[in-house]
Amino acid sequence: MRHIARSGRGALNRYRVLAPYLSRGARILDAGAGGGEVVYVLRRLGFDASGLEPDEAYARHARETLGVPVTTGFVQDASFPANTFDVVTMYHALEHVEDPSAILSRLRGWMVEQGILLIEVPNVEAVCIAPEHRFHFAHFYNFNRGSLEALGRKAGFEPVETTTSSDGGNLISVFRAVARAESPQADAANYTRVAGIVKNHTPVRYYCSTFPYTGPMSRLRTYLADRRAAGRHETANQVLNALIDRSEKHL
Repeated sequence: MRHIARSGRGALNRYRVLAPYLSRGARILDAGAGGGEVVYVLRRLGFDASGLEPDEAYARHARETLGVPVTTGFVQDASFPANTFDVVTMYHALEHVEDPSAILSRLRGWMVEQGILLIEVPNVEAVCIAPEHRFHFAHFYNFNRGSLEALGRKAGFEPVETTTSSDGGNLISVFRAVARAESPQADAANYTRVAGIVKNHTPVRYYCSTFPYTGPMSRLRTYLADRRAAGRHETANQVLNALIDRSEKHL
């Protein structure tokens, strides 16, 4: 049950970031929902959440084990009427798609005016990872703040806030759906910035930083926290419910 505890704690952390933008009963789609933990947490907290997940095994786990509505399918193949969703989330999925601009435009077509889109992706400017691990073979695209916000504008969204995770490894961008998309402008300065960071992030600089050594301790703390969270619970739902119950007073 440790993996469920880890996913559940991650889902709660994601909820905390999203919470300021949610209204009671908001209709939420988690695009790329994985095993459905985010959908489960949101539904337990009173929101009308559902998910879309291309991996059949993950989607089946969400439906059959967690009992939440996660449909098997890709965004580009799915169809929802306009104004179906108040909020759409997409966690670590946009970097895997062949045409991120088309995906965001499709999501925009399902959302209400002024709806909220939250995107989380790896940060190409991150220095918390080893240089040889920066470009993952499964990632078609890499983003920094400038490129992600420009992509959102092109698809009909206005950037509200972009932050990074505590270690700088991930970007979290919140957008608001607007009436008119913007034509993106080439930004040579953004390219220069990213290229400089990548070039200067050498193995020597990385291994002389604290990142290679704090990582193992962080993973150990996570492992112990997951064991405590799993406790003696026998089902995934019990683990998630216990996490939510313990966290509600801090949410």
